[in-house]
Amino acid sequence: MKKIYTLLCIALCVYTSPTTCSSTNTAAIQKEILNLLVSHSLLKGVNLSVSDLENALLASAEARYPVDSNHFSLVYTLLNYSSQSGVVITPSGLGTAVVEAAISSPREVIQLLLNHSLQSSIMLSATDVQNALNNAAMNRDILTDQQIEVVHLLLRYAIKNNLTLTASGLGSTLNEAASATQKEVVNIVLNYALDNNISINVADIETALVSAAKELESPSSDQIEIIYLLLRYAVRSNTTLTASGLGDAVIQSVTVVNTP
Repeated sequence: MKKIYTLLCIALCVYTSPTTCSSTNTAAIQKEILNLLVSHSLLKGVNLSVSDLENALLASAEARYPVDSNHFSLVYTLLNYSSQSGVVITPSGLGTAVVEAAISSPREVIQLLLNHSLQSSIMLSATDVQNALNNAAMNRDILTDQQIEVVHLLLRYAIKNNLTLTASGLGSTLNEAASATQKEVVNIVLNYALDNNISINVADIETALVSAAKELESPSSDQIEIIYLLLRYAVRSNTTLTASGLGDAVIQSVTVVNTP
């Protein structure tokens, strides 16, 4: 058992650098090694422990750039192994993998994990879904379209499973999205809050306003739309912004940060 797990961890690049793990060739080799290991486990009836399987799943879900079909295959192979072997992944183990995968936001991987949750009746906690939302909304220069899709997937999952996302949690996601100038994510979060009668904290709205109003190295009209969306939400939700919060946003909007 120990040898299988050790090889599995090596196959998933647990102890190597992110640069090494990110290459397509490495992921392709990992996929073939993993297939050999889990096939032997199933053939001989030497089942991995739950903790070993969850550690391997977490390693396979780690952020990889670029994300390709081999990344998807690693996660698929492990989830399929769980179904075939009867080794049941715990809600916390699956949730941790979802949170980790959301950092690089590969839609196919997130969809695979969420589908396994639904098909196997392994329900994720609201906290894990919220943390995954925050990770998906983070600022980065790649996978922007997939970030939006992942946010949609996670919110749909929350609705389908009657998970209650908190106002403070949504506020954190909102701030991440505003800081990253992700207008689509901001819009999705605000609409979700309105549709589900969740009142986002005034302080979080004001922080998002300040984040969206700041001068960027590459100014974007998306900033204007985010400000509009936030102010519209305040009106629709009968949220009264404070004088100091609105003042901070006004000052930020005219402050020059990036001087020549």
